[in-house]
Amino acid sequence: MKRALSILLLFTLIFSSTCNFSMAATNFPAEIMIVQSDNTVKLIDPDNPNNYVIGRDLENGNVEFSQYQNRKLISKSETINEKKLIKTTTYQNKTMNLNKSNLPTYDTPFIEYKEIPNVKVTKSNTPILLSSTRNYLGTILYRYTDGWDSGTCGAKVEYIINTGSKKYDLNGSYRDLAGLAALIAGTLSLPAAPALAIGKNVLTYLGFGLSVTSFIIPHYDVDSDYEQIEYFLTDKNFSGHTNSFYGTKYKITQAGRGSGDIYYEGNYFAYSPWKNTTFGMTVYTHMFAYSNYSISSWN
Repeated sequence: MKRALSILLLFTLIFSSTCNFSMAATNFPAEIMIVQSDNTVKLIDPDNPNNYVIGRDLENGNVEFSQYQNRKLISKSETINEKKLIKTTTYQNKTMNLNKSNLPTYDTPFIEYKEIPNVKVTKSNTPILLSSTRNYLGTILYRYTDGWDSGTCGAKVEYIINTGSKKYDLNGSYRDLAGLAALIAGTLSLPAAPALAIGKNVLTYLGFGLSVTSFIIPHYDVDSDYEQIEYFLTDKNFSGHTNSFYGTKYKITQAGRGSGDIYYEGNYFAYSPWKNTTFGMTVYTHMFAYSNYSISSWN
């Protein structure tokens, strides 16, 4: 739920100046990004609401984009991160043919693979850059009641911060927006939602519609600066009870987008979120199950 809310906020910020959001089936004034679940987003073509792209974050860490025309799937592009590949499946029109036995056959999907470019990560020089060492942030104490019992509990909080930058020129030929979004996701290590939004921005900047097929991008740099913070939690009363969560902030700079767009993934809290009530609640839900509680102190 937190992630869905973060994505909703993200696209409200990105498109608020250019789009009117609507759930209606007709009369779309501009492109619409709909969050369908915590890991799925849908981008609808304003010129034809029956044309759209669906992006999904898969459980194995890969990202998948499906392109639809007239509500029919025409292509699917998926990152295969462990092999540094993008698998694209093109679905031909299903025309019935008769073989020698006069039995109907159908065209088989065409599958091709493309290497994900190896983009070097440039580490930030910020003094908070940490790659492996945990830093102690503090301990949060809570009061709880469950109807039968009451008491106090607490969680020690440590963190690791990783920051870096990637830059890539999108120059090349693409079949459709799904294929472009997959390359952006694979190259810049982005989840589905921001990769699809960036792909949309590229096509808009170049004057292409969202349903364009077989296009060439002559030159288009995309810069991605990221900050990932992982928080490690330990029960102050039972050291064997631990958990963790992380979030990532991406700042993407691309042509025609001013100073850069901000995207979030996961449970992102800026460095030093101490005494932030939402952060304290997030820590609690990752560690304890009592429904009635309050934060008693930050140590």
